[in-house]
Amino acid sequence: MDLLRRKDLHEKMGIPKSTVADWLLEFHVYIPKVRQGKVTYYRKEVLEVLQFIKGCREKNYDKSQIFQLLADKGFPITIEEAAQDVKKVIEESSRDSLLTIMQTMGQAVSKIAEQDEQIRETKKVIEYQQERIELLERRIKEMDEIRTELERVRKEIAVAKEKKGFFSRLFGK
Repeated sequence: MDLLRRKDLHEKMGIPKSTVADWLLEFHVYIPKVRQGKVTYYRKEVLEVLQFIKGCREKNYDKSQIFQLLADKGFPITIEEAAQDVKKVIEESSRDSLLTIMQTMGQAVSKIAEQDEQIRETKKVIEYQQERIELLERRIKEMDEIRTELERVRKEIAVAKEKKGFFSRLFGK
């Protein structure tokens, strides 16, 4: 598994450390990460998310627009982070924050449903392709059997041509 440190992210993205830190904090529900003890590592997929955010920032989109675009583009939400946000908001009782988090959770549930449907469709395609492969393998086997039979017949014809019958020898044909 390719894991990156925060330092690696800023170097690979070519943006200031503070900007990376801000984005990791602001858009944490879209940031795939792994905690090992007290150290946080980021999965390589984070580069795609950060690149998207960078493009949005260059187009002067604000945070809420970027959140919407991330959801629209199908970036996966890290459920653990979203759940922690809900817990934090409930504890802090901030109505605006709760509304934002609930919208994010709604988007997460919607995306999960879409991903489940995509998985089902992909499984159907795979099953269809496996059936086609089996059919083609049977046809190849049949063709191999036909080739073998054809070679046998050709050999018989060659042997028959070599053996001249009584009348052929008698008349010199």
